[in-house]
Parts: sequence; C-alpha cells; structure tokens
Amino acid sequence: MNQSHRTNQSTPPEETPHLLTGGVKSPATHKNGSGLVVSVDTAYITFHPDKSPEIPDRYAFLHAVNPVRAAGLLRWEAHRDLKDEVLQLASIMLQCHPSDWYPLGHGQNKYRQSLVGPGGSQLQFDARGGLYFTLVLPGKDCQLAGPKFLKGFLVYAISTGAKFPRLDTAIDDWKKRIDPERFLAECHGPDRVTHVKEARRMSKSQLGHPEDAGSTVYVGSAKSDRMLRVYDKDIESNGQIPAYRMELQERKRFADRAAMDLAYGEWPR
Repeated sequence: MNQSHRTNQSTPPEETPHLLTGGVKSPATHKNGSGLVVSVDTAYITFHPDKSPEIPDRYAFLHAVNPVRAAGLLRWEAHRDLKDEVLQLASIMLQCHPSDWYPLGHGQNKYRQSLVGPGGSQLQFDARGGLYFTLVLPGKDCQLAGPKFLKGFLVYAISTGAKFPRLDTAIDDWKKRIDPERFLAECHGPDRVTHVKEARRMSKSQLGHPEDAGSTVYVGSAKSDRMLRVYDKDIESNGQIPAYRMELQERKRFADRAAMDLAYGEWPR
C-alpha cells in the first residue's frame, strides 16, 4: 500500500483497517467518534396488506356463507386502512400533511396510481395483480426524516410484513481516509477478497472547471442485487457534506436483511 498517500498535505493519514477485508461490516462495527456516519440514502418499501388476513366478527356471517367474498372484502379494507396509515406516518416523518401529497397523473412500473410527496417521495398503489403498494423515499427524504424516526419507521414496516425491493445504505467518512482512487487501486490489488468481477470508474466535470472534476468508483454490476459506489460527497454536495461516501445499493433479500440490521442495530454518529 502506498504509505505516502495524503488526503491533507499537512497531516499524515491515520491508521485504517484493511480496505476490503476489515472495517465496516455492520452498522454497529465502529464506535462513536470514528468519523463514520451511517445513513439510509434510498428506500423502496413494499407493504402487503393482503397477507394472511384475519376475519373480523362483523364479517363472520359472510364468511360462513361465502368465504371467498369475505376474504376479498377484508383484503380491500386492510389495503385501504394500511395505505392510509402509511401515508399518515410518512407525512409525519417528512414534516407535511397527507393533503400535501398530489396525484402524479399516471402510474409507475406495475402501479396504476401514484402520489408525490416532499423531496420526490412517492406512494405507488393500485397494482396490477395485487393489493400491495410501495413507499419510495429518496435520499433527501431519508435525511429529512432523521435517523431516529427513520429507524422507527423501518421497525414499523417490518412489523407489518413489508418487503424492501431496494435499500441504499451510505457510510460517510468525515475524516476522508480512503478516497475513490485509492479504493479502486486496492480493488485491483492482490489482497482483495470479493466475488465481484467488475469495477469501473466514471468522472465528470463542468466545462471550463476541470479542477472540480469528481469521480465515482462502481464495484459490481448495476443489474446485480448488490452494487457499491464510492465517491467524494464533498464535490457532489457542493461542500455541504465534506466526506468520502461509500454507498451500498442492495435489492431483494439483501435489502430485506439490511433493513433488519438498520432497524435493530446501532447507527454510529
């Protein structure tokens, strides 16, 4: 490893764990004061109100005569109640009122209808082939919610049996110990431990300002269930977050597992 590397020319770098085999394994790996901050950058949460419904007493007479219709009626009511409840909680979390969400005018993906809330959040519903619906929380909304409320909302969502089609977890290194170029160099080094076979770098800059160029290192395929991005958040946020960011995008079972870890683990601050 190149020991002459410097993120600050006047201060030597601190000792760091091995870049690929040690260090950040879970939200509880590092203690407070490490300069590492865990956050959620994007969350897709799909609720399934029609899974294993219980038949209430007021539908008992109908269930005895026509159990199929009774179960169908209950599923629609559960869908309505849970969707309204999620909208209420999401509005509190995003510091708005449910009436502030407005219809998009067209569906998205497999949903026929969608409501748009603050920061680009969406509540997608009226699915083709089911009663499920999805709440989409972009990075701005996750930051607006704050770690305490977001952590509680993850616990709530899991308690309802929700699934997570996608969850992006970010780790900000405020001490700027590992820059994207160094990370990529280590990925190509002999000590890497990974099943991933693909790593690439992309960079961009404004014309006339080459000094502002920023690069992002991608490890893994964009179509896979797990992909890691490493970039300088200082450049991307125009100085608002002066940190190097590692952002892990996970889908399906990996996202479900990450949601459990975030809901019931500790987030270093």
